[in-house]
Amino acid sequence: MKLTTTTQVSVDGVMQGPGAPVAGVDERGAFERDGWAHFDTEAGTVMDEIYQRADAFLFGRRTYEMFAASWGAWPDPGDSPTWTALHTKPKYVASTTLTEPRWANTTVLSGDVAAAVAELKARPGSELQVHGSGALFRWLLDNDLADEMTLFTFPVVVGQGTRLFPDTGRDRALELVDSRATPSGVTIQVYRPPAARSIRPDVGAGVSESWRWMGRNQDLRIGVPRASSPAVSLTTLIFASVLAVIRPWAASEGGRAPHVEWRLASSSFPVCLFKSDQQH
Repeated sequence: MKLTTTTQVSVDGVMQGPGAPVAGVDERGAFERDGWAHFDTEAGTVMDEIYQRADAFLFGRRTYEMFAASWGAWPDPGDSPTWTALHTKPKYVASTTLTEPRWANTTVLSGDVAAAVAELKARPGSELQVHGSGALFRWLLDNDLADEMTLFTFPVVVGQGTRLFPDTGRDRALELVDSRATPSGVTIQVYRPPAARSIRPDVGAGVSESWRWMGRNQDLRIGVPRASSPAVSLTTLIFASVLAVIRPWAASEGGRAPHVEWRLASSSFPVCLFKSDQQH
């Protein structure tokens, strides 16, 4: 199964309290701006389709308790794919404090969560789904365990509350898989987080050669993208000509001969970058 996450967020990134408060569930202190996520028909249909793809669910403790006190307590409406999925598919909770889950077909993961999640992902099936569960979501993303993430962004600014991403953390480039907007302005984006891919242009998905000469006071780097197009092939030819000039210059300056370094570079960024840094 691939691990997918689905999160409702506001334009300012708040994920806390998208729905009405659930009686008996602590939401980390008073929060008076809940209920801001208003689904139109199209957004509701997309959400139902997501739940229909689930083979199992993975929750953090707080989100599980909210779901158990709402979806788990409501009678079968007869026409809700979300209700049916939540009541018929296995549910797993990552928690060291939950000991007696109230909802049937629930398993608590209290030991090595990383190993347990990896074992669940190795099972046959379509999707192991994570809904809400902000702390768990961030942990999964940081540990490269999330395969796909869906964001429902609602056209509101909440102004306070827990945000999906922390103020500081790893930078990360995402691959956009799908994007749509509903009539009421809800945008739905599906992303894949490539492992170890940064937002910095020289750290990406492809591979290029970078030649570097370290002289007495200079560091000259010449990056050469892969020859994936005629333009890039021409760039490589130009590089070879430049290198023919640099080699004798390097020798005359008493520097070492250039050598190859492998650098990650985006394959969709077919340019040759010249950078000179002072050595200190």
